[in-house]
Amino acid sequence: MVLVVWALVGVASGCANDADTLDTASTATQVQQVIGGRIDPDVDHVSCPKEIPRGDGKSFTCTAVLAKGLGRVRLRVTEANDGEALKIGLLDAVIDRADAAQHLHRSLVETYHRGFTVNCGAAGPVVMAPGTTFPCTAKDATSTRKVVATVADPTGTLRFDVG
Repeated sequence: MVLVVWALVGVASGCANDADTLDTASTATQVQQVIGGRIDPDVDHVSCPKEIPRGDGKSFTCTAVLAKGLGRVRLRVTEANDGEALKIGLLDAVIDRADAAQHLHRSLVETYHRGFTVNCGAAGPVVMAPGTTFPCTAKDATSTRKVVATVADPTGTLRFDVG
């Protein structure tokens, strides 16, 4: 899979003039600095809500816009230490269907001890929420089967239903 997942701590967050809110632009910049290099493809920019109430344990959703128009990844940001630190987790996965095909191929060969040709669609990153499905085909010497791939979680774990 294309995605690396993380849970992050210790990111200082800027305060707005009002001590009850966090500075949106500063927070978005700091979230982008933290996730930079942890999502592939690169993140073009991050946007967060206009007003972010400050408080330990408060959560909000930011969006990481991927470079080259490849999609948007939702991020759950939770404040710690009264907004002085942020924990960041993914809500969406970035899946490369060519990587998914390789994973399915390895699994089929290990299970059935014969060769397969597998296709899960065009190569390249696609943003998918957990629960999203996409079709794959698996061919061996005598038959072709449709396989449903399901995104299990934001880390990009996939489940395959060979049916």
